[in-house]
Amino acid sequence: MFVLEILGTITGIGGGILRDVFTMRIPSIFVRHIYALASMIGALIFFILRTYIYRSLAMVISVVIIVIIRFISHRYKLSLPKVKL
Repeated sequence: MFVLEILGTITGIGGGILRDVFTMRIPSIFVRHIYALASMIGALIFFILRTYIYRSLAMVISVVIIVIIRFISHRYKLSLPKVKL
């Protein structure tokens, strides 16, 4: 169960991290964006929905919710607070 959440999150943020590393920038997930949070929410929604509806429909709903979260965060310039270590 927990593995689904982790795999969904890694898949959702992996491309962005690779892009930033290859262009020699600090990965944006560590700076401002809601990539990981959107991916975790989508994975959790998929995990819950897959027991009630067809897996393919649960996957489509999860992807749509992730895209909506990302769109809203980009549109309204929402970001996570920076962590100070």
